[in-house]
Amino acid sequence: MQLTLTPTFHTSLLVVATILIIYALFAKDKSAHFVALAMLVFELGRYLFLFPSERLHMSLDLLIIGSIGIGFLLTRFTTIKILLAGLGLAAVLGHHYTDFIPSSDNVYADNVDTDLELLVQFDNQQNLGAWMSAQDADYDLTYPLFRPQDSSFHLDEYVGVNIDNNSNLEQVITELSKVKGVSNVEMNELVYVEQELVLDDKKILNDPQLNKQWVSKPLQLEDYHRLVSERMSISSQPPSIIAILDTGVEATHEDLQGNYKSTSTRYNKDVKGHGTHCAGVAAAVTGNNLGIASLLPSESPVKVTSIKVLGDRGIGTQKMIIDGIIEAADRGYDVISMSLGGITNDKREAAYAAAIAYANAKGAIVVTAAGNAGRDARRHSPANSPGVITVTATGPDGRLASFANAVNGLKRGIAAPGVNIYSTVPSDGYEAYSGTSMATPFVSGLIGLMKYYNPSITTDQLYALLRDNSDNVDGVPVFNPLRTMEAFFEQQETIAVESD
Repeated sequence: MQLTLTPTFHTSLLVVATILIIYALFAKDKSAHFVALAMLVFELGRYLFLFPSERLHMSLDLLIIGSIGIGFLLTRFTTIKILLAGLGLAAVLGHHYTDFIPSSDNVYADNVDTDLELLVQFDNQQNLGAWMSAQDADYDLTYPLFRPQDSSFHLDEYVGVNIDNNSNLEQVITELSKVKGVSNVEMNELVYVEQELVLDDKKILNDPQLNKQWVSKPLQLEDYHRLVSERMSISSQPPSIIAILDTGVEATHEDLQGNYKSTSTRYNKDVKGHGTHCAGVAAAVTGNNLGIASLLPSESPVKVTSIKVLGDRGIGTQKMIIDGIIEAADRGYDVISMSLGGITNDKREAAYAAAIAYANAKGAIVVTAAGNAGRDARRHSPANSPGVITVTATGPDGRLASFANAVNGLKRGIAAPGVNIYSTVPSDGYEAYSGTSMATPFVSGLIGLMKYYNPSITTDQLYALLRDNSDNVDGVPVFNPLRTMEAFFEQQETIAVESD
């Protein structure tokens, strides 16, 4: 999400404010008390005005602490007890607040595309046509909303609805839900890159900047590439394709172009740099005496491509993401990698589910970032969508990163390195980013390689391989590419023997 919107900064500020309030109570130092309250007002202002889509979560604790620390009306020890109790209550409410928000709540209405607020699904074309004929004058409609080549998944029965800015969104949703033939109404929520930028300050193979990739040791890159090179066999079949759905990719980057396949020239540049970074993690050219190494072998049978679904500032909409998923599926791409997402107000996410089911049916494996809010990924989309593999992030210590959303409650959650990941950026550059965005393409790259050797392998089969050969940290399977590929090659040999 936004780069400055970090739970670590928020928590640190609250801790300092709490210490100042306690000090002020004992020392009767009104200046310390004033500074603490000013800090709380500042933090509350950030979330009320700069980041309204997060205001409920981040203001609960601010309001509790601020109201308790407002003066010296109680005894010092009573105030401190209440203050600490309030902190505990805020922590609980902050963690579980989404469980108490009904799906029709308008809390995230400001996180909706103002040019196309709603995605409305009908049960058949007849009811859709009848409603459009009757209502075209009342709403600004977009139809067809999606253009899949295969109409059997009912994605062609969606219509986009743009409402007047003065209209009550919640009321419009209620009214549309009662229309004959409407099976689902959901907000066209905004989607963001899942990135936090951090600084990097660590020879295997011959990639000169591999020493800056701390992941080379925990991922056992040297042993991994030895295994892959020994077992690799290039067949006459086409390469498998990993589609990076993001801000675009700099196609001419020195350490990407050898593994890059262009989908469209309009996707081959990247102003923000996020998509190029993700593409490098997934598919930087290994063993070319340039830059960094990825999990793809030298002379890789796997290629990476770009489908631009986010604007140059790293922001898009649910419709844009779904359009990208459909395009990748219709082009026959093998892996769809999405380092993006946003907090969702809709528990069904039917449009995402339909698009991902469409991609799965076309043979694509969909991998998505868990999100960087430090909470439960079940309220983060498309991370919570059925049919995806959801990736959260670990740091150099092997444990989950503080910003990483939890994936324990998801059907196919896994963790991979996502802190201070050194990779490609535009203008033939290299930088280190952190986020579940960076963890996701590690998994996508490995899946792309397995899909080359077994094009018919399914999402469930791939996830089972990843999970069963992972390391376990705090109940979360942590990506182990060497062990996974050993098991995969053994599995393929068994299949080959049984088929003879």
